[in-house]
Amino acid sequence: MRPNSFNGKLIVFSGIDGSGKTTQSKILHKFFSNIDISSILAFEPTNLPIGNFIRETILQNKQHYDPSQEALLFAADRILHQNNIVIPALKRNVHVILDRYIFASLSYQHARGVDIDLIWRLNSFVIAPDIAFLLDIPPEVGLNRKRSQLDWFEEQLELQKTVRVFYLQLVEQGHLILINATPHPRKIHEEIIEQLLARKIIRLRA
Repeated sequence: MRPNSFNGKLIVFSGIDGSGKTTQSKILHKFFSNIDISSILAFEPTNLPIGNFIRETILQNKQHYDPSQEALLFAADRILHQNNIVIPALKRNVHVILDRYIFASLSYQHARGVDIDLIWRLNSFVIAPDIAFLLDIPPEVGLNRKRSQLDWFEEQLELQKTVRVFYLQLVEQGHLILINATPHPRKIHEEIIEQLLARKIIRLRA
């Protein structure tokens, strides 16, 4: 990954399904707005053409592609996103709060059998986040939050267990900061702010 050489900060939320990534992204975005820190919310897959294709065919219609094909599609969506949305915002000194990133590919596609080195190579262009959180939660808890959306609960449970293992490996390698995602969302947010301040990602005015 290339270092972020721009003024804005790239802040990433990762985690298995139901871990609260979207919730914490929105809470942080609102927090920044309340203290006059410029930020945008972003997510993957994106609402750009390739991201829409991924969402409509793979995620919503559950069409099965070879895992390597999925890895290529996610990487292609990511580079469009970076070039068209993420980098322009960072250049304007706007923080980017990103719901999912390369770490999702490293965990989900790897869990489906794609070689980890291939995933890294496909994503060699990406900008390293200034900070990336893993919102960690037991897979049973995460999927129970989404049970009404799932008609294949048991199959998903086994996948999410494997994905969580790979996410925790990324924590051990120093790519992600582990956050316990089982408490109340407000409590989780407070821990996130503490991490952002401790690592000088943000500074609060006196």
